[in-house]
Amino acid sequence: RGPERFCFEIISPSSSRMLQAENLLSMQRWMAVIHNATGRLLDAQVGRTENAGRGRFESAGTRMRRWESILAVPGNAGCVDCGAEGPEWASISLGALMCLQCSGVHRALGVHVSRVRSLHLDVWEESLMDLLSAMGNAKVNNVYLARCEQDPRDPLVWADGDFIRRKYALRAFVEQPGNATPDHLSQSLTSAVRSQQLQKVLL
Repeated sequence: RGPERFCFEIISPSSSRMLQAENLLSMQRWMAVIHNATGRLLDAQVGRTENAGRGRFESAGTRMRRWESILAVPGNAGCVDCGAEGPEWASISLGALMCLQCSGVHRALGVHVSRVRSLHLDVWEESLMDLLSAMGNAKVNNVYLARCEQDPRDPLVWADGDFIRRKYALRAFVEQPGNATPDHLSQSLTSAVRSQQLQKVLL
């Protein structure tokens, strides 16, 4: 189906890459490698091996301090999309915090684009809390609004949900990806995992 067949895009706060596999199986294998690398990095950062005896989840006091540190991450004091203060929802696909209204738009995009959870009503694994700590709204917007010429905080821009759809589902404002070979991508992923640079293998 045209030149975009078997294409997939990798986006990070520092760059984006559009790759094309030779066939469907090759594309699925590449995507599996990327997801597995991300999972291994999350496991390493959480330190599950060392903390296995302490249980899967942190104590209430420790969790409260973790949430406070997450809210202190640059950009996290307000919604990633409209800027409303005190976001109470998060996208675990993006590593971003958002308000109730914008979370509804994210849910409508589908879990393949943005998987939404409540900060207070849902159970949070340590690895996902680490993800929010490593990413944050400022980094997410540096990627998804890189070429945006509108004021994303203007209610006339985001209120109807179409701007958010274009921002994430269509990636309309992301910098155009440069050229990258599969070998170069493999080397970049390996380097990012070894150096525990989570933001380079997410999004």
